Amino acid sequence: MRADDSRVNRFCRRLPSSWDWTAILTEGYLGGILVAWQKSLSKVTPIVISRRALHLIISSDYMGNCIISVIYNSSRFRTQCSLWNELSRIASMLVPWLIIGDFNAICNRDEHMGGSYSYYARKARHFVDFIDTNNLLDLHFSGPRFTWCNKQFGTARRWARLDRGLINLDWSSKCHSYTLKHLPKISSDHAPLLLIIRYINSYTRSPFHFNNYWLDYVGCHLAVRRAWEFSTNGNPLHSFTHILSHSRSNILNWCKTGLTNLDTGIRCTENIISTLELADSLDAESQVHLEEMYARYSALEKQNTKKWAQRAHLNWVCDGDNNSKFFHNVTRIRKHFNSISQVRDLSGNLIFDCTGIENAFMNFTIIFGRALLLILSLAF
Repeated sequence: MRADDSRVNRFCRRLPSSWDWTAILTEGYLGGILVAWQKSLSKVTPIVISRRALHLIISSDYMGNCIISVIYNSSRFRTQCSLWNELSRIASMLVPWLIIGDFNAICNRDEHMGGSYSYYARKARHFVDFIDTNNLLDLHFSGPRFTWCNKQFGTARRWARLDRGLINLDWSSKCHSYTLKHLPKISSDHAPLLLIIRYINSYTRSPFHFNNYWLDYVGCHLAVRRAWEFSTNGNPLHSFTHILSHSRSNILNWCKTGLTNLDTGIRCTENIISTLELADSLDAESQVHLEEMYARYSALEKQNTKKWAQRAHLNWVCDGDNNSKFFHNVTRIRKHFNSISQVRDLSGNLIFDCTGIENAFMNFTIIFGRALLLILSLAF
């Protein structure tokens, strides 16, 4: 359809008055981007640099300042490279960033079927280079593997995953979870993308994780010792489970009352060091105090590095490297790839919401436990 100015305006006049919109018009039958949003959700400022991308600068209570770039890329190689350069300049802004739309490029051989890969090979190399250079993450999806089909018949039929969503690490840190679904290709040769985002401030129950840096504190050892001194009744496995539960409870209580948050401790120690260093002259007692603060700051930094290295599942740390930003990023990448956005329950239904996924796992655990007990009773 030729989406010229009059047709776009006629369509957008049908939107409720509580919605706003912006668009890049088509060139003939090619290109064209239309974005609409509810005015009450956030403040949106559209920016257009080229015809292939519509950038939305968004200020919201949930994400703060972030950027969403909606893409309709060309199939021409040189034009694609121009868009990668444009997007790379935005990547340097270091704000939460989501890129979504028709990239007209694939990442590897598995993302196409039918025809020769040589048509995509050069485009794929530059597209992957753009993703890797800017530390972008490819969003997982559900639904059909390919988002485009030429709808030809026989050996002329072609499929490819040309549409996708990409995010940077800053967006990943703000977003608790998401669901990206490839919808059926009904009235177009491309599949619509449905992206549902859940923000980080939504409540979720976190499992207990023991931080290795806690072993540097005597309070942690005392909390565990008190748990093991607790007398229990029952079989050994039951007693061991009770001791573990008491250890977890004692450690959590110690963390609340006897452990200072690492970030808070580092900031307070920095402030004390700055105050002492600004003094014109230090007496012997103040000099000793300053040396103690230097040692405390170094210990806290090592604990912070150990904490994030553990969360990133890394067993090595470069000597003298107290910057934990690398481990933050590795942890975010692991979280992105390990996230579960959907499951299929025992009835074969696909579940996307967090509560439904939790219930599906609980039901599976209950049924699995009953089946295991039945097998053991038959065996003995």
